[in-house]
Amino acid sequence: MLRSSSPLLLASLACSLAPAASAAPDVPPVHRYELNGSLADSLGGPDLVSEGGVLGEFSYTFGMNEGLTLTNPSLDPTGDYSIEMRVSLQSLGGYAKLVDFKDLGSDNGLYCFGSDGQLVFYPHQSVSSSFEAGAYSHVVMTRKASTAEVTIYALGVGQLTFIDPDDSASFNNGVLRFLQDDFPTNRFEAVPGELDFIRLYDYVLTSEEVATLSIEAETDTDGNGQCDDEDDVDVDEDGLANECDACPTDPLNLDEDEDGICDIEDACVGDNSSGDTDEDGVCDDRDACANSDDANDADEDTVPDGCDVCSSGDDTVDTDGDSVPDACDICDAGDDAVDTDSDGVPDACDVCSSGDDAVDTDSDGVPDGCDVCSDGDDTVDSDSDGVPDACDICGAGDDAVDTDTDGVPDACDICGAGDDAVDTDTDGVPDACDVCSSGDDTVDGDSDGVPDACDICLQGDDDADLDLDGVPNACDLCPLGDDAVDTDSDGVPDVCDRCSAGDDALDSDGDGVPNACDVCEAGVDAVDADADGVPDACDVCADGDDTADADADGVPDACDVCTDGDDAVDADADGVPDACDLCDDGDDAVDTDDDGVPDACDACADGDDTLDADDDGAPDACDVCADGDDAVDTDDDGVPDACDDCPEDPDRSEGECGGVDTGFDTGVDVDTGTGPRCGCSAAAGSSGGWAWLFASLGLVGLRRRRED
Repeated sequence: MLRSSSPLLLASLACSLAPAASAAPDVPPVHRYELNGSLADSLGGPDLVSEGGVLGEFSYTFGMNEGLTLTNPSLDPTGDYSIEMRVSLQSLGGYAKLVDFKDLGSDNGLYCFGSDGQLVFYPHQSVSSSFEAGAYSHVVMTRKASTAEVTIYALGVGQLTFIDPDDSASFNNGVLRFLQDDFPTNRFEAVPGELDFIRLYDYVLTSEEVATLSIEAETDTDGNGQCDDEDDVDVDEDGLANECDACPTDPLNLDEDEDGICDIEDACVGDNSSGDTDEDGVCDDRDACANSDDANDADEDTVPDGCDVCSSGDDTVDTDGDSVPDACDICDAGDDAVDTDSDGVPDACDVCSSGDDAVDTDSDGVPDGCDVCSDGDDTVDSDSDGVPDACDICGAGDDAVDTDTDGVPDACDICGAGDDAVDTDTDGVPDACDVCSSGDDTVDGDSDGVPDACDICLQGDDDADLDLDGVPNACDLCPLGDDAVDTDSDGVPDVCDRCSAGDDALDSDGDGVPNACDVCEAGVDAVDADADGVPDACDVCADGDDTADADADGVPDACDVCTDGDDAVDADADGVPDACDLCDDGDDAVDTDDDGVPDACDACADGDDTLDADDDGAPDACDVCADGDDAVDTDDDGVPDACDDCPEDPDRSEGECGGVDTGFDTGVDVDTGTGPRCGCSAAAGSSGGWAWLFASLGLVGLRRRRED
């Protein structure tokens, strides 16, 4: 068992003191296990189950963890209960578990601890006990469910109380185990011993009841079921020691009338009474007067003096039947015992039943207790309201009529609706009739019937409220709507708010539109020349709708340089966006030959690229061979086949096609005797032809791009 000393409050009690005698419990236990040769409940409840001990004639002897188990007792597991047991432990020293509440699953429970035999409820508190090794100890434990209060008694007087908030002392699994240790501590905390009895109650025993039970238990210290004979005295020799003998001087122990008094000592044998209290020789239940000698009767009325109601006359004569004989009767007209005002005059003869008849301060013949007006004559009442003038609150009318119960009769009441004395603002008008309880009702600057101190609007009639918002028109910020509704908290009610999204007072550009609702904070929202919903000051395109942007390049269509693509992308920096650029390699604006093809992409800088009679892709102005496709040159001699006399002979310097090389180029076609066809010189045919060919191909590409 791992325990720290901090949660244990050791309270030392003088348990060796003998408990005082008291009354036995009024309610019997619900289970009684006397263990006199049986584990059965003498009240018919479930039997105890032995865990290995030996049941003897008068007790149960157990070894380590050989205690007893009770399952499903007739107790509310978490309700009120009391456990009474008498146990003897063979040895003391460490912890020895007496009662386990959690079916051996928790270390919590009632223990005997230490060599001095302390009672401990772990983990809460401990109490010094008179446990001695080999000797019986009477132990009682109670628990009150409503407060979780647990009380432990040792020998009837050793009491310790603590609060059990975690229900450590509730056997909520329906099992109670006695003298068995739990599994969390490996069942080491148990010792052998003997058990005299176990009793269970379904209520909390009082300390007086516990004291009585302890006395009864300790008269049988050996647990044999018989009263001890410690002093060895038996006067009547009936086999019972005097301390256990109901009639220690009568061997027969006779009590004929069963009054608890032995016949040998009973003054009234056969009379079940308490005897002869006044010792007049007459038993109490036959005694005319149990408090004195029946023979003494001074007034000879047959009633002994000790019980005589009226010692000066016959008790039997009582004309008014008030139990007071006439000779001693104060009031012959009624019961002397009834004197409501305790003035010594019975009610039946009382002038004033609510006060002393002898006290009449104003000498008007009416005792003060019944005096309507103690300061004057009750018979003088000018306004006939039942209140004498000397005490009349209102001489002008009936004092009893006070509708507002303010102590001022209606006839003299300033305010019939409430207490005249309560005037918080001291304006002379009682609060109950006060138009304005926080100020002077007579001050009303705007004459609207509402005093200034309570006036909602000092500038006009509080009742005039066109929009019914609680703010009079004269002080209404917004006459057309509720002043209290101001969603954007700008001090302007919503109904009159120019901008419900923000402060109307903030207008940076001074255009009359608050910033929070301003379409264009840089200028006047109302100026929108192109009517596109974007004020001119913030218009991206002043000539058209800013929202129309087909190519999504951020430039509205009306101002778009290139409606087919992003205006910002211009690789050749010629001012023409790439998507609309005629020539990606240079400035579209430079077109020397005015043929619509920028120079940087012009196949023929000297003429119109679009004129191509032989449709070979080479513009006429730069065509090598006007009669055919410049691109077809079988012998790669730079002269297109259509203009080549020798399309398959690249070396035209040999004279005739396929003839003998003369060793030089005459520039004359040997076959025809003329120069090179197409009017091109040999130089043009050999080197210029290639250049034109490439230019022609470029023109084809330009046409294709323009067509695309």
